[in-house]
Amino acid sequence: VRTGELLTMVSTPAFDPSQFSRGLTEKYWNSLRDNEAKPMGDRSIQNHFSPGSTFKPFTAITALETGLIDENSKIRCHGSFKFGRRTYRSWRRYGTEKVDVTDALRYSCNIFFYKVAAELDIDVLAKHAKLFGFGKKTGINLSREVSGLIPTTEWKLKKNGVPWQQGETLSCAIGQSYVLTSTLQLANAYAAIATKGKLYKPFIVKEVLDNQGNILRKTQPE
Repeated sequence: VRTGELLTMVSTPAFDPSQFSRGLTEKYWNSLRDNEAKPMGDRSIQNHFSPGSTFKPFTAITALETGLIDENSKIRCHGSFKFGRRTYRSWRRYGTEKVDVTDALRYSCNIFFYKVAAELDIDVLAKHAKLFGFGKKTGINLSREVSGLIPTTEWKLKKNGVPWQQGETLSCAIGQSYVLTSTLQLANAYAAIATKGKLYKPFIVKEVLDNQGNILRKTQPE
């Protein structure tokens, strides 16, 4: 987390790279090309997904940074929250009593974050999320990395031609709706929490050596 060096990077379903080095058969190539699960794609950087509850810490940080809540604020989490004509529900059927932000994260209380989001501007949430690297490429030196998506009022107006609705902020606050992240973005953002605010550019090549073991090039943390 203090360098950006990737120790492990996994995508599945995968393929057998030795098949390429031995001479690729037409049968094996067709099995990869025609596979609906697309094993040739690197899901860690070339796909993005709804992050769900893993996005909640960044909503919490936004609310704390903007003074919407503090570490002692308690909000009643009673299983459901009515906003406009829609009822938003917690994953726990009966919810819980009043919880602070620490317990809201510990128990992944949807209602806490719905109520916070009801008072939160989506553009403010987007601003803070982007500080953690969401909505843009990490810059890793691999091809076809996706940028993910952190929505804003301007983005929605350009894309759909209609204004942003506050109810959409509630869904975004728990990592649903339009919010999309790659797994690498998410890992990198959590690393920034671990470093208390330092966001590093991920890399996979630590050093390049010659035949005598001399360092020709070394990647410096950025």
